[in-house]
Amino acid sequence: AAAGAAPLRIGGAFQSAWEGKDWRKQAVPRSQEEQTDRVLRLIRRCRELGIQAFCAINQLNYASEEYVRDYATTVGREGASGILLADGPSGCGPEVFAFLVRTVKHYAPNCVALVHAHNGFGLAAANSLAGVLAGAEGVEVAVNGYCSATGQADLAHVAVALEALYGIQTGIDLPKLTELARFAEDVVGYHLPANYPLTGREAFNCGGSDTVVQELDVDPLIHWSLEPSVVGNR
Repeated sequence: AAAGAAPLRIGGAFQSAWEGKDWRKQAVPRSQEEQTDRVLRLIRRCRELGIQAFCAINQLNYASEEYVRDYATTVGREGASGILLADGPSGCGPEVFAFLVRTVKHYAPNCVALVHAHNGFGLAAANSLAGVLAGAEGVEVAVNGYCSATGQADLAHVAVALEALYGIQTGIDLPKLTELARFAEDVVGYHLPANYPLTGREAFNCGGSDTVVQELDVDPLIHWSLEPSVVGNR
């Protein structure tokens, strides 16, 4: 910590809470000014140690445009390398993600913008794509969307959509995605629905509709936008 400044105690409040102690006695920021002061001290310490500092705005649905603008301006000037916009409560739609990514890019032009979307309304992939199309350089995703509650953006959904729909190369080995999804199911023990998009076991099963079955002899892409082999499925 800087000379004369209070020591930085990361996680002290959480540790105290789990131990049944009064966490309110910890040095928890109680105003935007106190939060900003602590963030700036952390960025400076990272710079002293040669570490890139990436900052985050959590609970994005509570953040006003002014807050995001001021935060981006402040941490950008101090030398932060990136700003993550994280919507854990799933309280933002694609338009919000796009708007706030553009806000970050405008007020912190030297920072990369990152997005972290959750799937409470089934919009995690859409929110992630909206962020990328607005200028975000990175997206936090999870294999099979695994996370708390309804999960977050699925790696396969975001990667394949970026490549197949928008022509954005991700560098991800797409044919390995289904194998990875199955491996993750075995490790986690939480299995995907059969009709889960792209990597589900029956994702490419038309269900027996005569029309679609006959179309397969003509061209498999009449009713599908990609062949199963693209993601290693069948």
